[in-house]
Amino acid sequence: MSNTAKQEDCSILFFKEHCDKKFKLSDKQYAELDKKAFGKSGVYPQANAVWRRSYDEQVIGLMNYMISRGITTTGWSWSRDQANGMMNFLNKIAQQKGGVTGSLDSWNPMDVVAVKKSEEAKIKKRITEMCDTGDKLLNLNTLNSLMEEYIRDKKLMPISLKQVGKNERGTFEMSSNLKTREAKRRSLHEFTADNFACDLAWDANANEWKFAQEISWDMIDSGGGGREAMSVHVQGRTFQAKQPREKPQHSGAAIGATGAMLGKASVGKLDAFVKKCGLSEVPAPAKHPHIPNPGAVWSDADKKYWINLYNTLKNASIDGKRIDFGRPGKYEEGTNPSEDGFEAALNEACLADQRDAKTKTGRSAGSRLTAKLWGMEWLHRYYMMSKKKKFDVFMHVLVDAMKKESSTAGPFVKVFGKPGLTARRY
Repeated sequence: MSNTAKQEDCSILFFKEHCDKKFKLSDKQYAELDKKAFGKSGVYPQANAVWRRSYDEQVIGLMNYMISRGITTTGWSWSRDQANGMMNFLNKIAQQKGGVTGSLDSWNPMDVVAVKKSEEAKIKKRITEMCDTGDKLLNLNTLNSLMEEYIRDKKLMPISLKQVGKNERGTFEMSSNLKTREAKRRSLHEFTADNFACDLAWDANANEWKFAQEISWDMIDSGGGGREAMSVHVQGRTFQAKQPREKPQHSGAAIGATGAMLGKASVGKLDAFVKKCGLSEVPAPAKHPHIPNPGAVWSDADKKYWINLYNTLKNASIDGKRIDFGRPGKYEEGTNPSEDGFEAALNEACLADQRDAKTKTGRSAGSRLTAKLWGMEWLHRYYMMSKKKKFDVFMHVLVDAMKKESSTAGPFVKVFGKPGLTARRY
């Protein structure tokens, strides 16, 4: 069993035990729970101190959600991947009847589901009957609407789980389709973009970019006028870098004391918006016409394409901000390049890719190179969207894609951690 599965099963154990005891465990009951969770034959015996504390805080997040909505604590059936569980049932309906393909996170990032035992059979029967029209989009929208209904009726709790950091307190957040009109208004943001960075200093000894492997930037809303403050640090990067043409993604983390992750953005949502702006999609490295196959020679025409793109970007403004490329060049030792300029960096990086070089940590030099080139393509799309006055809208699309919220996203309750909250114990 994977660590992720153990972590989710441990959350279920904590939720079930606390709900069954109405969030009032005695010292003896808590000691028994601790043994079930972390004992030698427990659910997650290798959990470290941060994870052990995280479960207590997750319970507080769930408790605050249930108490604030007058939800009774007993009579729930919890599931993750059991064949006959509610979680598995909902996922299968979304895939088989609703046409959801690829990662289920693109529809709903729930990790565990609770359903009222007395209602489970009726809920499954009604969803099965109403999501069988032959129209996949209609089926998915119907599934989402029925889930919203059962959540509001306090019969269903699809929960997305996040680790609660050591400086955070457990809390909850509902997906936008469950929020009241006032809550939705507070969550609308007026972002400004800043701190665009794309390090183009290639370290010939380390076989990767010298200072940063990703492109990055910030979207900032300081709040006011009834809006909640929200600032996000965005990265475009690979997550493994083991293969020379790994497909990168956008990801976001809240700017603040802990930098809690929002998540990875759904590629399809971003591509669809780019096309609506009259622009071409950014190809994955393995499909880009100017990125050769792994081990192949980079032609002069390939290199010229990227040099021309860089020359466009170095004078570009996105949302009124310039891009910081650092000091492009080939580096060998020290802080000054042995050869100046992006062309020198690109030539050296292409040679590293051709010989399938590895970084000092065993990552692929080709992945480091092509992820950065993919990022430059995205910087160009940002620039073109900004010229078309569409970048503000794109920032909202990006946040929604990171939070897995769209017109066809399923409803869920996220249990996570926030810094600065007053401690509230059960």
